[in-house]
Amino acid sequence: MNSPLAFFVVAALASTAAAQSCFEGTNLVCYGLPGGTSQNISLDDLQFAADTIRFNGQSSDPTDLSGFYTMPANPKLHGCDEWTVLDSGTVRVLAKHTNNAVNSSVLLEDMASTIDGGSDATDAQKAKAIIHCAEHGGQLVITANTSNPAYSSAAYKASGNHPTDMMVKVVKVV
Repeated sequence: MNSPLAFFVVAALASTAAAQSCFEGTNLVCYGLPGGTSQNISLDDLQFAADTIRFNGQSSDPTDLSGFYTMPANPKLHGCDEWTVLDSGTVRVLAKHTNNAVNSSVLLEDMASTIDGGSDATDAQKAKAIIHCAEHGGQLVITANTSNPAYSSAAYKASGNHPTDMMVKVVKVV
């Protein structure tokens, strides 16, 4: 194990393992179903959290990036950033950066839609959102609505941000 090649292989594997630890899949995960721990959150609190995030995004200045939630690149971090976006009653909304090598930035509207399916969501849209998990809470990768003109704005293009590599987690406030 004293050879430079062995050291390189071990270092590469450790680096890959650290990068992979941030990725938790792209499918909707409901906590407590079938395993894990149910969060026992209030659905009213969950909807209020989504509505608040959406309102903050819709109330922002469309000429800047204030309607976006941004997680900057942090390639030296081993693991991944996970930040509290909002606490509302029994609900804590977290944003998780799933790729620390890029600047990720998504519209608050897209974050809210990940939680509740959209402002006027159909049952089919709700079934693909965290609200489908009901009182259990859950997690889901944010899918950016890149047809929204905000993603084509001069400010967003100049930022170098990407509308990828971020997920929402809904857990109970402790």
